[in-house]
Amino acid sequence: MANQGRKSLATSVPLRARGLIRWTARILALLIALFAATMGIGSAVAESEEPLTVTGVGVAAFIVWIVVGMLAAWRWERIGGISGVLAGVALGFFVFFTAGRNEVLVAVMMSVPIIIVSAGFLVADRGTAGKLAPISDSEDSDG
Repeated sequence: MANQGRKSLATSVPLRARGLIRWTARILALLIALFAATMGIGSAVAESEEPLTVTGVGVAAFIVWIVVGMLAAWRWERIGGISGVLAGVALGFFVFFTAGRNEVLVAVMMSVPIIIVSAGFLVADRGTAGKLAPISDSEDSDG
């Protein structure tokens, strides 16, 4: 009975706001994916003659995970959002333990934008709880 006055996140975020959050998250995810891919390609070219290191392989794995997660979130917001949050948290820990100096600052700067954008996908997906189907943009025009 005490929960009757409380609204869930799905009902407290209006449909138009979810659409704005969805498109903001999509645009920022595209920028993150492009930045990560560019950073990965540049790093691979710059270090092409050096032997592989555990840190280098870890960074490459995170770049692939982030790019795939951000692009997947365009179609499957929940799956991409969860993947992005997990990638952001894991990247934060990885950077914290491998950075030479300013570990906390570098970890926060690298992981928090990914976590925020991924959370945006999860908020936009809240209105479709229980469905894994892709979101059509026609739902945004109803509100």
